[in-house]
Order: sequence, then structure tokens, then C-alpha cells
Amino acid sequence: MDFAFPDVRLAVEADGAAYHEGDRRQRDQKRDWVLRRAGWTVQRFRGSTIHQKPGNCAYVVKREVEGRRAWIALRARKEELRRQARREAFLRPFRRVARFLTRS
Repeated sequence: MDFAFPDVRLAVEADGAAYHEGDRRQRDQKRDWVLRRAGWTVQRFRGSTIHQKPGNCAYVVKREVEGRRAWIALRARKEELRRQARREAFLRPFRRVARFLTRS
């Protein structure tokens, strides 16, 4: 793994000429499989692509990281709203009883 963004489980691989030699490709495929099973996404870029169009590669990685971080934030916000709703539903009967007792 050449770069990793653990907070969004993204691994970025830069594949040079050695990637195409011998059993290297199989080892990388096996590592990719293990990472995917652990919930990671692996993005691979050829060395020639990185050399010729580094801005494009950076843009792809940046979009992926930002998109995942936005999704995580949205998921956390939804979970917080669910927690608040459950808390409110739990407290509602007690609040009614308290209001009833304070009126009398």
C-alpha cells in the first residue's frame, strides 16, 4: 500500500513496471482481496498515468476521500437523530406524568 486513508478505509496503490513482473501481481491481488474483505477500497494507478497526469490521479483520490468523509458525517448525523428520537420517545410518558402531577 503506497498511501492509506484509514478514516475512510481507502488504499491507494501506485503500480510501477515491477508490478507486471513475476508473482507480484498475484500478491497484490491477494492483498487487495484481504483489504476489501476488511471493508477497504483499493484504487490503483499505473506509474505512467501518475507521471503523465498526476493532477487527474490526485483529483480522483481527493473526490473519493471527500465523498467518503461526507457520507460518514451524514451517517453520524442520522444516527444522532435516531438516538434523539429514541430518547424523546422514552421520556415522553414521564413528562406527561410530571405535567399531570404539577397541575394537581
